[in-house]
Amino acid sequence: MFNRSMTRRFFVTAASLPLAGAALAACGGAASPSQPQGTTAAGGTTSKAVNLSLAVYTDRPWMKQWAQKWVDQNPGSNLKIDDIAYADMNTKQLTLLASGTMQDVTFSGNKWLRYSAFKGAFAPLDEYIKVKPFDKADMIPSAVDGGAFEGKQYGLPSEWNSGNINVVVYNKDMVQAKQVK
Repeated sequence: MFNRSMTRRFFVTAASLPLAGAALAACGGAASPSQPQGTTAAGGTTSKAVNLSLAVYTDRPWMKQWAQKWVDQNPGSNLKIDDIAYADMNTKQLTLLASGTMQDVTFSGNKWLRYSAFKGAFAPLDEYIKVKPFDKADMIPSAVDGGAFEGKQYGLPSEWNSGNINVVVYNKDMVQAKQVK
């Protein structure tokens, strides 16, 4: 697997993939927002097999690792994974959407999520978030806001990338402890 400390922020981020998967799997109409298909009201899994397709970025192995963990927790379910380069994801999503063959679960950059949501690529997650809420204060606000469009939440952050903006991140307590000004 991978080595990573289990922080609250990491847990919420990790939990967003299955939440998105459950929400998008429900697009078929068989599940209700109060109990997404393949889950119980308590958040556990059922024995009902779910068939999903997932688009992941080719350069982020953790996406496949989380997907495999989901498969392991949902015996009998089938997951088809498509590797797509980050630079091609938006074009591929819109092309597959137009042909009616877009994956059930996909990752999207904030810079194109709103346009894809406008085109009908994504289902709003609001009803699922009501069932399994998260603390927005645990995340970078602009990352959460980037997943919203016209008052609805279409995506939750799985990582934060500043793009072309130069960002310096430091631990204020450590800097003060070293008496750096």
